[in-house]
Amino acid sequence: MKVSKVIAKIEKRLGQKGIVTRQGSKFYVQHEGYVASFYGSVDGLSGGGINDDKSTAELDASSFHVRRENDHTDLHTDYFAGSYLDNATQMIDWIDPPGSKFKVGQLVRAKSNKRMSRYRLAGDTGIVTNTGNKSCKIQWTTDPARNAGYIADRDLELLSAG
Repeated sequence: MKVSKVIAKIEKRLGQKGIVTRQGSKFYVQHEGYVASFYGSVDGLSGGGINDDKSTAELDASSFHVRRENDHTDLHTDYFAGSYLDNATQMIDWIDPPGSKFKVGQLVRAKSNKRMSRYRLAGDTGIVTNTGNKSCKIQWTTDPARNAGYIADRDLELLSAG
């Protein structure tokens, strides 16, 4: 993926322009206690220094990394802060988790898949009471005392947009 597309994706998700800073061939984003970084390179080579004439539009993004703001690598103890991720979407989801596709108060039904059958919830209906990171908590109408914890969005289907 090109660096310009990664920067546009970050700015769109975080809702701020100019949030990405560049130091040499490394690009940084600081958001809510996290520092995300990635490199821009031309054909697998370093993107060059600050005064390089290469525009960000032709650089390829790679080596996506996320760490806490106050967490730093210590080479004396072989401690490496943070995590390396496979792609830009994972990096952006790490620093700004996406919400659930369902809203509180909507009527949903558990899909008839293997996981929901194992939970004995397949086909049951319920109302969304709380949302999380691509998941939500459901108050089931068949057994209001039943608590299955957070259910993934992929295991639910919308019945009413209430």
